[in-house]
Amino acid sequence: QKQVDFLDSGAMLFVYMHETGHMMIAELNLPATGPEEDVADEFATFTIAALMTNAPENQKDFYANVLYSGALFWKLDAQNEDPRHIQWSDEHAPSLKRYFNILCIAYGADPGRFKAISLREGVTENRLQRCLEDYKRQYQVLDRLFAPYERNPPSAAGAGLTAKFADPGNPEW
Repeated sequence: QKQVDFLDSGAMLFVYMHETGHMMIAELNLPATGPEEDVADEFATFTIAALMTNAPENQKDFYANVLYSGALFWKLDAQNEDPRHIQWSDEHAPSLKRYFNILCIAYGADPGRFKAISLREGVTENRLQRCLEDYKRQYQVLDRLFAPYERNPPSAAGAGLTAKFADPGNPEW
């Protein structure tokens, strides 16, 4: 039960970061360098991978498990898809493709933690090499894209957030 709860929580954190990716695109007017659903998945994956990479060694496995939970959600969801009836025109990639895309980025971020699962899932050595190259390239692009929006350290002058609340226009809200 504890493992199921953790996988559930990890998947929810991934979904939260995915939706945050949509928000970043909309609120900061960022370009989506591909289908927005794929870009939001990439945002979530890169964000959680960055947390994993920058975490102290004793916390890296936690973030790796959160990352894998997000991927696993799509693998499990794929069991509900009939491959003969995939809606190729849908804005969302098929679930199994999303699973492998997330796994590829995770491998690029930390090959040591994600190689065994990637190979077990049938990702070839050639594809894993490409995942490393893709990760480095995509990371550089995202780093450049988000650099102007990085928050000052909390100790810097002017750092902080300001929340503005407005009348929602509907008293029921």
